[in-house]
Amino acid sequence: MDYELVFIRFCELTGLSGDAAERYHFLCFEAAYYFESIVTDEELLTTMPEAFCSAAAALAAYNCSLIRAANPEDDISDFKAGDLSVSFTKTQGRAEMKEYLDMCMKSIAPFLRDDNFAFEATPL
Repeated sequence: MDYELVFIRFCELTGLSGDAAERYHFLCFEAAYYFESIVTDEELLTTMPEAFCSAAAALAAYNCSLIRAANPEDDISDFKAGDLSVSFTKTQGRAEMKEYLDMCMKSIAPFLRDDNFAFEATPL
């Protein structure tokens, strides 16, 4: 998997850049490794790189949103300049990120292994 492409897409999804994005670089590696470990055929990673890199970036971005929401000092939540005030809640965007992750997962689901699922016959 192209780890650099995963990181670039992660930055695009989160809006982070520079040191702020680098701080979460490990999430991109973990997400890429996760998909590499459950793909049914490793050749798919090279024949469908965009789909798998997007899914890995979406997973990393979603995990990043969870980490950032848990850290109260991580982000500016309010800003006021004169009569203009802007506020941001840390839960904003998390639902959209989860929806995007689900969409990516759905597109590659036929190519993933699920070791937690078993199809077995039961005796009567």
